[in-house]
Amino acid sequence: MKRRRNLPALPLPLMLAELSLGSWETISRRTLLIAQRTCSPREYTRMVAEKVAATSETAAVTIYGLPARDACRADDPAGRRTCQIY
Repeated sequence: MKRRRNLPALPLPLMLAELSLGSWETISRRTLLIAQRTCSPREYTRMVAEKVAATSETAAVTIYGLPARDACRADDPAGRRTCQIY
């Protein structure tokens, strides 16, 4: 198995820029799919599921003051889904 190198963490502004670009890419791709009426029901379901998960994780962090890595556990103690915050 290939060993991973320990790379230094990127500075916060670069991490935020990367996250912003990724978000805009996803939003523009999905907007184009919807505008062209080529978005499948499965993609719509996935979009809604992502929004619900993000909302519940944010609410758990805000209301209960949990660290971000624990937000999914508060929302889903059985661990049926993976957390995307990490």
